[in-house]
Amino acid sequence: MKIFKAALLLIVMMSANNAVAVKLLEFTDEGPVVAFYLGKDLTGYIKTKQCDSCKVTTYKITPDVKAVLDGKEVPLSDFILSGHKPVGVHFSTETRKMTRIVWFSKH
Repeated sequence: MKIFKAALLLIVMMSANNAVAVKLLEFTDEGPVVAFYLGKDLTGYIKTKQCDSCKVTTYKITPDVKAVLDGKEVPLSDFILSGHKPVGVHFSTETRKMTRIVWFSKH
């Protein structure tokens, strides 16, 4: 039994030495959208609020933001035509700029 425990301890120690660091590339805000505007020039904003007592967070939309409808990337202009509010916004962890807006055609 001592040999088994020693072997198990050795395997665990070797695994710890070979651990891989994971770098987070994006973060997401899926808070309820309280206000949303996207103009024909593809600029605008999204305002979310996580709870009743939480502060409203405003995110800037620029023309280079990607749009994802029902899991597929589409032109950002399609977002204007959909008439739906976004359900999630994604951001680069490095630049803190919005990278994607996600919405679904059916709720």
